[in-house]
Formats: sequence, C-alpha cells, structure tokens
Amino acid sequence: EAALEAVQAASAAAATPEAAARLSGGAAREIRREVARLERQMERLSAREAELHEAMAAAATEPSRLQALNDELRALAAERDDAEAAWLEAQERLEG
Repeated sequence: EAALEAVQAASAAAATPEAAARLSGGAAREIRREVARLERQMERLSAREAELHEAMAAAATEPSRLQALNDELRALAAERDDAEAAWLEAQERLEG
C-alpha cells in the first residue's frame, strides 16, 4: 500500500503541465489515461493481495489450500511488478 501511495504521489508530480507540454495534446492525454488505468489496476491488485493474506491466515491449518493461495499470491506479485514497470515507463514518457 505504501508503494502504491508513492506511485500515486509521483504520478501527480510527473503530470505537470511543463512535462505534458513536450508531448502533443493527444499523446499526453493518452499517456495520462494509461497512467490512470495502471493506477486503478495496482489498486485492485493491492486489494486482492490483502484478501489473499487474510485467506492465508484463515487457511493456516490447510496445507494444500495454503499452497494454492501462495501460488496465487506469487502470480499476483508478478502482475503487480509488471503494472508498476509499465506505470514507470508511462511516467517517463510524460516527463519527456
């Protein structure tokens, strides 16, 4: 969650008019939409991660269920990493 807040704070800072002025209006708008989409995706992934942690705590005495949840958590972490990398790339394009 702290990482998501840092990402959102950087998004607000990077989406300055000066940075966007270096891009055409349509291109900057498209990148800002992509950034917003990625931020929503990261929020959903963070919420799902919290759900998985709760489910893992509840399944502490069920090894097979715990393993399945852990596998899902690992896949989710990889998806979150991809979303964060795409977000960073989009921010770099906005910054010019």
